Amino acid sequence: MDKQEIIDKKGKTVTFYSYKGGVGRSMVLVNTACLLAKEGKKVLLIDWDLEAPGLHYFFTENKDALGFVDLIDDSYKFIQTEENNDEEDYCRFFQENMHKYISKNLNPIVNNSNSSVNINPSDFNIDLITAGKFDANYSEKLGDIKWMDFYKKAPAYFRTLAYFLERDYDYIFVDSRTGLADTSGISSMLMPSKLVLVFVLNNQNINGVLEVASKAIDYRLNSNDYRKLDIYPLPSRLENTVITDFENWKSKYTEPFQELFKRKYMLDVCNLSDYFERCSITYYPKHAYGESIPVLNESITDSKNITYDYNSFLTVLKSDKQSWEIISKEKEQENIAKSNEHYNNAFKLFYEKKYDESLDEATKAIELNDKNKDAYNIIGNVKCETGKYVEALENYNKTLDFDVNYVYAYHNIGFVKNKLFQYTDAIGFFNKAIELDPNFAIAYNERAFSKIALLQNEEAMIDLNKSIDLNPKNSVAYSDRSLLEFRLENYENSKKDVLIALELNPNNANAYYVQACLMKLEKDYENAIINIDTAIRFSPTEPVYYLRKAEIFADTKNITGFFENLEIGLNLGLTKQQLKEEFNTYKPFIKDQQFIALLKKYNIDITDLQNTTEEPLKANA
Repeated sequence: MDKQEIIDKKGKTVTFYSYKGGVGRSMVLVNTACLLAKEGKKVLLIDWDLEAPGLHYFFTENKDALGFVDLIDDSYKFIQTEENNDEEDYCRFFQENMHKYISKNLNPIVNNSNSSVNINPSDFNIDLITAGKFDANYSEKLGDIKWMDFYKKAPAYFRTLAYFLERDYDYIFVDSRTGLADTSGISSMLMPSKLVLVFVLNNQNINGVLEVASKAIDYRLNSNDYRKLDIYPLPSRLENTVITDFENWKSKYTEPFQELFKRKYMLDVCNLSDYFERCSITYYPKHAYGESIPVLNESITDSKNITYDYNSFLTVLKSDKQSWEIISKEKEQENIAKSNEHYNNAFKLFYEKKYDESLDEATKAIELNDKNKDAYNIIGNVKCETGKYVEALENYNKTLDFDVNYVYAYHNIGFVKNKLFQYTDAIGFFNKAIELDPNFAIAYNERAFSKIALLQNEEAMIDLNKSIDLNPKNSVAYSDRSLLEFRLENYENSKKDVLIALELNPNNANAYYVQACLMKLEKDYENAIINIDTAIRFSPTEPVYYLRKAEIFADTKNITGFFENLEIGLNLGLTKQQLKEEFNTYKPFIKDQQFIALLKKYNIDITDLQNTTEEPLKANA
């Protein structure tokens, strides 16, 4: 593995730091991790509090597993060899060895004594790198680590470790040790893209996290690490029943952080009032005992639960906004409502085929609510309709960041994969869409298209029959089944289905395409041209339609028409495979210099086609 392979990472590394112990740092980390796991996110926890490790107490884990101390010890031995000391070598080491240090699919330990929601903990598996293997050698290994020597010898190691893990995980949560030691500095400065500073309301905690925030910002601004660092101060264990005292202490942490961020980030204005209204953890005595994970059995919507606080903070943490950019919940709800109005406009405009206007409205929707999955979906649809398939995939994948079970995203990704001729991949996405919604008729339809392309005709017929059973008024399913019947030489069935398709939707381009195929077969070329022209009128960017029109012209010895339509199809993306499937069309032209020059113009090598001796596929459509 080289550096290029970890560029396409997807995850975020978040360090949870506290200046002193006893502030609820590990509780925040574990509970927010479990909330993410409940959403279907893949989460890795790293216990970096090596002198007082504790994350393993929250989970049923392998007591004999290696952990972080073992990783650092083995890595240090690895980089002692000079040729092993660069980023590509670190990646190679991680690729070969990281599995030894990760305890996979751990179940959180649930205390149901205060349960209000019945939760199965096995639904929320999380991976963990413990502090280490707690045997007789643990303390010796920990004592032998010279953190600054390690950093000086391998300054890119920890950043590369974060990048490597971010390939495979949505979130990596690092539980940092307290104080200002070398190891806490490394975990708070070198590793994270987000830094959570957990503190209680006393001067030593507030001043301690302010100092760490200042050092972390200075390091990031003055290093060659160009990642954005989001810093989230998080007051914890708040006892806010004495209003006067609470308000006094609130100003003692709000104002210093505002001044710090204004100074370090050169901001004209920094107001953290809305942020701190949303991000604080209230003290609840019932969670004062043991390793409590209340998010597994409490409602996130009840403001009297600590789970409400954890979820409110997690919403901000996932936002990718700086703390001073956070707005109040009231303003956020107002923006969400406006965002949905713009989305509804975008939806309407899309189906009116006003793609530029639709894109503009969907963009406004996202500006007001950057988690509006439906707006990203509409942008994906616009990009797909305009042939920008890579951009379409980016937007469809974005919707899954907000809802891993968003069924339309899986269907739409499968649709684009079909457009890109990636039929096996497409089937996988349609399978997921159907798994989420077994009555999703169009997904069966599109999966059948993939199977037809892979010559899995019997399975395709089953899918088309299912699609029609679920939605007997689905014109597309009938036209697709008509096309498959044509390919299987069941011409009478093909004719029946295409008539039903056109009765249900007189604008069904694919039905006219099949009509043209049937009429060409019967040598009714005049009506074949009329139908293929109608198909093109309804779907002017479908390259196969022009190939079929070229074939009709070839049959009628209209050579000019043949070349004109073949070039249009090639310009729209006809592939060599599609040409090979049309053996009858190009056979008379296989050694024609105009034909050869035309294919060469579109970078299609026909050497093997010129030597083709096989018989043409019968009635290929």
